Amino acid sequence: MKEPVILIIDDDDSVRESIRTILRKEKYQLYFAENGKEGLTLVKKHKPNVIILDLKMPVLDGPKFLSLLKPSVTDNFSVIVLTGYASDKSIRDCYKTGVRFFTEKPVNIYQLRGMIKSALAIEDYKEDLLLEIKVRKKAERKLEETIEELKDAIQRIKTLEELVPMCSYCKKIRTEEGEWVEAEEYIRIQTKSHLLHSVCPDCKKKILSG
Repeated sequence: MKEPVILIIDDDDSVRESIRTILRKEKYQLYFAENGKEGLTLVKKHKPNVIILDLKMPVLDGPKFLSLLKPSVTDNFSVIVLTGYASDKSIRDCYKTGVRFFTEKPVNIYQLRGMIKSALAIEDYKEDLLLEIKVRKKAERKLEETIEELKDAIQRIKTLEELVPMCSYCKKIRTEEGEWVEAEEYIRIQTKSHLLHSVCPDCKKKILSG
């Protein structure tokens, strides 16, 4: 099983080192960035399962990072916001962008571990759910195709059940477009099938007796 990828974006060296110490015994791949700009690059490169994000950073701060990242419920990652300068508005704005986990500094070892495990469990469930939706949509498309094939087959049968104008002399059949075609060609057009030629018992007797 692939090790989960955790990306920590924080400009504080001591915080990054503290998180490294907290998580080093876990089976995670850890990557670190000092600001949101570096974080965006690492997101594209390593596709993290969990992003631990500080809000106040130089170059590109947390809110701007989130506005560029545009997280959604269909993404295969979760964001944990970590900050020591949180206001009600910043928390509210984070939740509006799709963030579901929020914790304050200093980092609580057990709380952070619990949030990461919860975030990974949610992503696993979401992945299974998206796979199930994909399978169901494929089955629905197949059912729709089958229904259309049945409708087409029924229409062909109805066409053959109707009175068919045939020439009394050459046995050609008049199509709906007014063209006269050989009976074999008419059947091929209506049923999209090709006739397999053979000899019936009566004709076989005539051929042998002649």
